Amino acid sequence: MSKRKVNAHDLLSLRIPSDPRLSQDGAQIIFTVKSVNEAKDGYDSAIYIYEKCTGKARVLTQGKKDQMGRFLPDDGSVCFLREINQRLNFMKLSNRGGEAENFFQLPYGEVEDYEISPNGRWLALLFKPEAAGTEHSDDGKAKAPLFIESDRLHYRLDGKGYDTAPFTGLYILKIDNGKLIKCSPELKAPVHCFAWGAESEKIVYAVNAQDDPDRKSDYDDILIYDMKSRSTKQLKKPDGPVGFICFSKSGDRVFFSGHFKPNSGWGVENMSIHSIEISNMKLKSYTEKLDRSAESLTLGDITPSFGSQRPILTPDDRFLFFSVSSEGGAPLLKLDLESGEIDSILEGPELIISYSATPDAKSWAFHLAQLERPDEVWHFTIDGEKRTLKRISQLNDRYLENLDFNIPEVHTISGEGALIQAFILKPPRFRDDKKYPLLLQIHGGPRGQYGYTWFHEMHVLAAAGFVVLYTNPQGSQGFGRDFADAITGKWGEPAMDDVMAAVDYIIGLGYIDEKKLFVTGGSYGGYLTNWIISHSNRFKAAITQRCVSNLESFFYSSDMGWEIAKEFGGTPWEKPDTYKKWSPISYAQQIETPLLIIHSDNDLRCPTEQAEQLYVRLKMANKPVSLIRFPESSHGLSRSGHPARRIARLEKILDFLKSFLNS
Repeated sequence: MSKRKVNAHDLLSLRIPSDPRLSQDGAQIIFTVKSVNEAKDGYDSAIYIYEKCTGKARVLTQGKKDQMGRFLPDDGSVCFLREINQRLNFMKLSNRGGEAENFFQLPYGEVEDYEISPNGRWLALLFKPEAAGTEHSDDGKAKAPLFIESDRLHYRLDGKGYDTAPFTGLYILKIDNGKLIKCSPELKAPVHCFAWGAESEKIVYAVNAQDDPDRKSDYDDILIYDMKSRSTKQLKKPDGPVGFICFSKSGDRVFFSGHFKPNSGWGVENMSIHSIEISNMKLKSYTEKLDRSAESLTLGDITPSFGSQRPILTPDDRFLFFSVSSEGGAPLLKLDLESGEIDSILEGPELIISYSATPDAKSWAFHLAQLERPDEVWHFTIDGEKRTLKRISQLNDRYLENLDFNIPEVHTISGEGALIQAFILKPPRFRDDKKYPLLLQIHGGPRGQYGYTWFHEMHVLAAAGFVVLYTNPQGSQGFGRDFADAITGKWGEPAMDDVMAAVDYIIGLGYIDEKKLFVTGGSYGGYLTNWIISHSNRFKAAITQRCVSNLESFFYSSDMGWEIAKEFGGTPWEKPDTYKKWSPISYAQQIETPLLIIHSDNDLRCPTEQAEQLYVRLKMANKPVSLIRFPESSHGLSRSGHPARRIARLEKILDFLKSFLNS
């Protein structure tokens, strides 16, 4: 049987795991699996369970919207969330299966995370209630309000909309009686991470407690909630953001990731690991010399793109395990808290998305991404010097069986004063003696990274006959603080020089048709696409997606646009010439490259006015430009939008590119 090529509709076949959790004895792993529901143009999710004794994984729950499975420590039963008519319910189920018991229905709202206390009596959860007075239709969907009134600078959020609901707070739920109690005080910002103490008596959490958290967005505080006294204590720390947080096993210290330069641009400073002694507030820092950020910043369209993973401590508080973004990967590292030495636990360029471990930190469950296959769940064990890694899910094996594709090659090239990582994905049945069209892909962030993950979009484009080149130019994360900082105050440089050097490099390999060069990118990648075609006529055609074209209007219209004042040394009224200089629309009259603009109507991160300004400016100048808008879609369309629109987007990209191949 001949193998077929990847196509856009393959999105319907992919099943993606998340949130793997080990039982305390390491004998079982539960994880959530997300899949497309084509009939409803949405997504379903279910809890799977892997049993070490059988060596197989199977579906455990029968709902269509089941997620966030957690083992209860007393009897090994499983707790999970199920959505029923738009409301979330805590369910309990035997790890052997059967009927799930609904033990608590939450008020309307969203759960961002939850954890079961070590003694199994309580749940701690990050819960965001819906706005008071919200009305619902018969199926539970919230009705639109008559009006929305705001008095905050940060009054909306991409993917969520215009928000008047209470902020996410820390709550506790007594499992045996279903009593829900709010622990965090009424503040002007959401609680965004938390952890239980080993004795189930305290919860540590991070929240921005500033009077004006919108203007001081990276000023997080660390607080401890006492379960017995119902009191809260604030720890003293330098100003700066917090990524993850946890107690030491002994309970005398709090570990957290963060940095202490809150006025730097997003993604410039590394999120390093620190600890605070609770008794005397003594601060200790561990990983500054590592020059890597302890957070996940790898971009993909099926792999989750951003987040911080809570670290794992050994029972004696000697070692701390954590992951970092590094050179396209996210390896698991082991920090010796006494000597400060850091060792890599896994060999190779692994990309660990999330993990959990047994209490002794010897048995692990990984959500692992790889270049050669879509994400799967793996079991990892440490036995002295012996380390064993075994894949325990086969979610996408059948999909891959009859698929013809290449694995991206990883190259290191010389950019503008720095070495640049480049991924090259060749078409199926590639021949060295043939010339191929080239598509340069540019990532967003700006301080994200392309990495070791199956990227559906890249494979769709390669299957259509393009060599796909995607790189980590200066400004990317994963290559050190100075590398990330290289574009501060000058978003168009040196990133443009780096990606152009990558194009020169691949042309030098001998299999690229120099007359058929194309470029595309999204978000900051859309900005850089706009910048490139307004400063060069090298490309035959370009596609700018969810782009930034005018930095001044972006400052005012984006859901967090004022944050770019940190990038450019001030506001548009303080630095008008700077904003004009680095706005691609200032050079629109120089654009000769045929351009397709793709944008989502509900994009609040890079609002549609960014696309509209560029489109009208080019149309008025009689430049070759067209515009595609996707209704009911946000900035995250390519990653989490309606499946039908995700597929349509890929097909429209291909239609546009193919129209230039024979011209």
